[in-house]
Amino acid sequence: MRLQAHGFSQTSPGNLLHYWDGLSYRFLNGIGNWKIWYGIVFSVVGIVANIAPVFDGALNNPSASIVQMLTPAGLVFVFSSLLYILMSLASIPILGWTYYRALRTGMKRLTPSPAAKSQVSASTLLVYRFAVVLFLYVLLPLAALSLFVLLGFISYLFSPHFASDQHVPSAVHHILRGVGLSLLASLEEIWRWAMIASALYLGKALFRRRWLRSSRYRFWLFAAAVAVSSFFFGMAHVAEFNLNYRMMALIVLGASGALLAGVAIVTRRLWLAMLVHAIYDFLAMTNLFGVVAPYLLIAAIAGSITVFPLFYILYGRVQTGV
Repeated sequence: MRLQAHGFSQTSPGNLLHYWDGLSYRFLNGIGNWKIWYGIVFSVVGIVANIAPVFDGALNNPSASIVQMLTPAGLVFVFSSLLYILMSLASIPILGWTYYRALRTGMKRLTPSPAAKSQVSASTLLVYRFAVVLFLYVLLPLAALSLFVLLGFISYLFSPHFASDQHVPSAVHHILRGVGLSLLASLEEIWRWAMIASALYLGKALFRRRWLRSSRYRFWLFAAAVAVSSFFFGMAHVAEFNLNYRMMALIVLGASGALLAGVAIVTRRLWLAMLVHAIYDFLAMTNLFGVVAPYLLIAAIAGSITVFPLFYILYGRVQTGV
């Protein structure tokens, strides 16, 4: 079905409004109703499981007794947590590929244009492909991790004890445990996009006529969905902090959630956002983040000075053939 039939304007594929507008459409179009409802249930279960400890501190205590867990809140937490873990694992084949495909299409690709292939030398094309790999899989993840460093630095300026107050699983002496927990935590990215898709579905159901006719509505609906998912991402980690730091935790971790969503949107690769998430969590759990933070900043700055200009110049050549 043509996009114009749904009110899509023929703007440039690289236009942000058009891309976000298209994302809203692709996240719902061609997806079975059962997948949409799976995503909605997955979103709600994840919200309940992650936010329950915020309202009952005992639930966030690893040494909580069975008696504490037998309270109504404790039973809801245990059941929703187990269901959330199972649904997270099942979401990989059920939703992972669907969301990956929705993000992957609809924007100007980085492959050389057919005209450029006949006008640009083979060596230039080879260097360009190498620059694309460096740009997508090295520079952008480094930039994202560096922004995490900057967020941590900003939070330190406001509260020097903020970072040390966070209670996260320690894997200092258990590297394999850290890898496993980090990979499991990276599934939060699928949960995030399930929340985004659920918000889009709700916005479409409530204002169907506006959804079909207004690309600007779809754009702002998508932006609002990302903001809501970032809020719940922050809320999911607030319980890791004491009461004095929870508002700051919500702001900092909500911004971190928006940053991870941005990684998927900019790179159009869901798995890359999951990888950045896993690396960050692994560094945090092994207490290595503070050690590698300066090197991340240096590498990101060096890459921005070298890789990005190379990529930008070559991209212009392979697209125009000039």
